[in-house]
Amino acid sequence: EKGSARTRMRKKTDAFMHEHGRKVADIATWSRVPLAIAVAGAILVDKRKLARRLHLVALASDGIDGWASRKSKNGGTINGGKLDNRIDKFYTFTIQSALTVTGDASPKHLALITARDITMNNITRPFFEKNGIDDTSAVLSSKASTIAVSAAQYFAMTERAGRHPVLNEGVQTLATGAKVISLFESPFAWKRRQRRREYAQNRFEEAKAKPLAA
Repeated sequence: EKGSARTRMRKKTDAFMHEHGRKVADIATWSRVPLAIAVAGAILVDKRKLARRLHLVALASDGIDGWASRKSKNGGTINGGKLDNRIDKFYTFTIQSALTVTGDASPKHLALITARDITMNNITRPFFEKNGIDDTSAVLSSKASTIAVSAAQYFAMTERAGRHPVLNEGVQTLATGAKVISLFESPFAWKRRQRRREYAQNRFEEAKAKPLAA
């Protein structure tokens, strides 16, 4: 009975997400805007435990929006991925700024991360879109670097980071380095993704043409 109840619940969830997954994804994505302001505020007034808890909620929302969009009837979209990416950057900038103001993170990390994101959005991505790359949404290295920065930000909110500033600086440096590296790796990943899509499309066209030739 428990197994059948779980199966029924899963089917109901799948049916709901099929119809409303896009709305759920959009709500989860946009929720990170007020969450960013709330986390930054908690950091600035030294409510670190609250800041960490809200930060984890924001990270969970980042996972929920991708899952929900994939479950929806139209699946994930390029525009949805770009919106998620822009809000992720806003969230990262807001939290990093608050940590910089309180002295929990060096200004150089804020400068490097911001410069990377501005370059990605205003130079790298438009250049490759203009030159025939259809999908310039976030790739694995970019997503991994965003997770690394979020983890480093969480660590900076802890008491241990305050007691061990050298360790905190090392954690922040690793995360910032991953973020900067992803700027240079992403174009190669976009090209690989484009080639795979073109290859799949060509195979599909060939398979469709074979019955006509026969």
